[in-house]
Amino acid sequence: WDKLKTEGYIEVVWNVSSGDASRAKAEQITHNIISQMNNNYLWNRAIVLMHDGRGHHETVKALPLIIKFYKENHFEFRVVNSQTPSPW
Repeated sequence: WDKLKTEGYIEVVWNVSSGDASRAKAEQITHNIISQMNNNYLWNRAIVLMHDGRGHHETVKALPLIIKFYKENHFEFRVVNSQTPSPW
């Protein structure tokens, strides 16, 4: 961890899991995220874990509906950096 830190990497913790590592279909990925947002605590600090790369086509398919949900609920999309507050 020290080496990563000296190289400029930061650790980012997530608090909403898409469940896409399980090879879930787009509909289930969308449901996983939206259902977790019933927790009002997450409304000002949601960091969603999603995977990219080979085998995650369903994640890409789910993105339009996920983005629509967050936009309709007035969320802001931001870049994660060293100033990002902890999700917990």
